[in-house]
Amino acid sequence: FKKRYIRRERDGCFVELTNNHSVANETSVAIDNINFTVASGLSLERVADPKLIQWPIAAAHHPNGDLLVLECHWNRESVQKQLESKPHKIVRLSDTDGDGKFDKRFVIADGLGFPEGIMLLGNDLLVTAPPQILKLSDKDGDSFYEARDVWFDAGTLTHCANDLHGPMLGPDGWVYWTKGAFAEQMHPLIDRTNPDKLTIAPSKAAHIYRRHPKGGPIERLMTGGMDNPSDLTFSPEGERFFLFHVYASPGKWIARWNWSCSPWWHVWKTAASARWPLDDGTIVAAHR
Repeated sequence: FKKRYIRRERDGCFVELTNNHSVANETSVAIDNINFTVASGLSLERVADPKLIQWPIAAAHHPNGDLLVLECHWNRESVQKQLESKPHKIVRLSDTDGDGKFDKRFVIADGLGFPEGIMLLGNDLLVTAPPQILKLSDKDGDSFYEARDVWFDAGTLTHCANDLHGPMLGPDGWVYWTKGAFAEQMHPLIDRTNPDKLTIAPSKAAHIYRRHPKGGPIERLMTGGMDNPSDLTFSPEGERFFLFHVYASPGKWIARWNWSCSPWWHVWKTAASARWPLDDGTIVAAHR
């Protein structure tokens, strides 16, 4: 089965897609007196507790079954200050007894600014910590990722760190990420009408980008229409879905866009169905 991990943190929320499914096809699961609503056929269980992880932000699966988690060090510093103090880290969670729950933690990287996403790239890690996407490597084989290179530099860091979200690996093998609106960025872009030509134009709009894992120029896949696209995923058929925020309308939205970048989207409104006024590090897994 395929697991998807969701996190609990102070003032977080559980987001539920409400398109074309009835209450009869939902079930409620309680964990620590918090009620979660999941679709029929799914179950929800705790796989790591606060004794093991605090303030998890995002995670990536390791091929050996471990979970690599961005662990935030709670503080009230601005993201600009956190870029200087670098208090955050990456923790590897392992299930040593095979019971399906993580029971050991190992710090595999530290000294990070505010982290927003993580993915494996071969034996390396790509970690988004605005204003950069970093490539972390374990050069000496001790399981600690001590080597650090800038894989992509967005060049901006706004007060809410919407400058970069991701990274996500696409079905085409390219690395995808998103950018929120308002901060002006300027990058060499692939011209899809002329692959041998690069265009450079400043833009303050929201974007979805992609880039070859080996680097090089980036490709702009979608521009504008929302304030902050923050997550992206793909269906088995290759359809693309992204989560975004519209400043003028409360709540989050989910949209599907087509490859030709035409201006229409299929959009679903999402709603916060639970508030988590807790600051523990519980991680739960939904699976079928």
